[in-house]
Amino acid sequence: MTNTPHKPPAPPDMRPPLIPRLLRSMGIVGPARSWRYDVASEYGALLQRWYLDAAKSTTQTTDWRKLAATPDDVHTSDAATARTRAAYLVASTEYGHRAVEVVTDGVIGTGISTNVQIEWSRDESITEASNGRVEDAKHRWAETAFIGPNMHAAEAQALWMKATVADGQAFVYRRYVPNRKVRGLRGLKPAPALCYEILPASRLSNVLAAPEGGNLLINGIEYGADGQPVAYHFAGDGYSAKTYRIPADSILHHFRVDRPGQHQGMTWLAPVVQGLFLLRDIVEYKLVQYKVQAALAVLVSDEPGGQGIGNLPGLPTPVGSAKTTTAGAQQQFIVPGMIHRTGQGKVTTLTPTPSSDLDPLTRLCLRGIGVGIGISYERLSGDYSQVTFAGGRLTENALADRLDVVHSWFCRGVETPIHRDWVDYAVAMGDMVAPPAKADPYACSFTRPRRRRGVNPLQEVNAAIAAIDAGLSSHRIEMAELGLDAAEVLADISRLKKTTREDLSLAIAKGLDIESLPDPDTGSLPI
Repeated sequence: MTNTPHKPPAPPDMRPPLIPRLLRSMGIVGPARSWRYDVASEYGALLQRWYLDAAKSTTQTTDWRKLAATPDDVHTSDAATARTRAAYLVASTEYGHRAVEVVTDGVIGTGISTNVQIEWSRDESITEASNGRVEDAKHRWAETAFIGPNMHAAEAQALWMKATVADGQAFVYRRYVPNRKVRGLRGLKPAPALCYEILPASRLSNVLAAPEGGNLLINGIEYGADGQPVAYHFAGDGYSAKTYRIPADSILHHFRVDRPGQHQGMTWLAPVVQGLFLLRDIVEYKLVQYKVQAALAVLVSDEPGGQGIGNLPGLPTPVGSAKTTTAGAQQQFIVPGMIHRTGQGKVTTLTPTPSSDLDPLTRLCLRGIGVGIGISYERLSGDYSQVTFAGGRLTENALADRLDVVHSWFCRGVETPIHRDWVDYAVAMGDMVAPPAKADPYACSFTRPRRRRGVNPLQEVNAAIAAIDAGLSSHRIEMAELGLDAAEVLADISRLKKTTREDLSLAIAKGLDIESLPDPDTGSLPI
């Protein structure tokens, strides 16, 4: 049984049935009014179950709303609003921006590279050399792999991850650009180049979109009779109202599936949108309070019956500002050091009163936001003042486990199909020799961002050595944990062992731009 995406419920027909209409024509309006009220209530209940807290239009309606509809119902009704608010928070609040950056840096790092593992020969040296040539060819292709704008594959990976966190989904458009300069084994050559373009979810459009016969079009995605996407409709970039229909075979649509039957992604910030809004308001209002308190230097009141103090000169209205509000009230402008005349009556001294609960409240909000996104409070806030040795280690290990899960999900859904496309393209273009028939041409692994081992690197290294000696791990596993390529590291060590101490001393002297060489016995430089 396939889950077919649902359309939003159509507004009900508010025309009463025959009998209430006849009674209304006779002046009896009660039955028709009661019928309309029941229909409107039922329709309102149908819509109510779709709402997400991240897309509520008011905080006075309810505290929470159950999601009894299908995932696609929720996405159809609320996903666009939640995505727009999440994008605003990422662009305008420090913690929203920081949350996306932490996830992206932890999953992508400086870029995910491909370690090719094709079995070319039983001779290990031949296999390593052949795989090295394939990796070099892909590195050259990665320099111009993504267009719109032109960017390196590592930058595109980070862009896709940011869009996925903020929007819940992103689309990779595979295309072959004719007469594009391709850097292959024989230098630059004109050829139909394999390129990719990242399309944001905000460009999905139903405007002027024409689905093919019998297909269902929801939020710019065209579904066939089996409920699977057959095409995507994207609006033109900029102010163009034109919509382009792209077959599903050319689109890589990968998103986190939270519920069965889900066809689109929801922003990862949906659980924390309200928290980010509230935290922003709390901090902003508190800063405004401090600013007002610091600006007022003296409050003066004329005592009734006394000599009093003459009228002080009023504060001039700033240029371009109205003297009154739209409601007609007097506009008040405050500047630092202001002496404010209150008139007759009692004066309450206004002095700065720093709040002692703002910092704990901020930490409480940030912990909840971090939990909702899946990152630690320390990484989100940059506050390590209350971290102990054991606590810091547990926090970093838990975050690393979480980021490893997202990294594997990203590689399976994005990097693997892109690598398969490239291998087929490289073999067809002659930039890669076809592997033996029995070998898997797509065999590879992907690097992980390089990470430090906990808060005590020496202790972690000793534990890794003990695990290798006991046969519970290997050099490849331990180096992969650090985000390193074991083959490259072992090759560098092998080359380094063949280098004489004199060659190393000469290299050090050349790097330091000195004439004298380090002492061959002690390694120290002459004074």
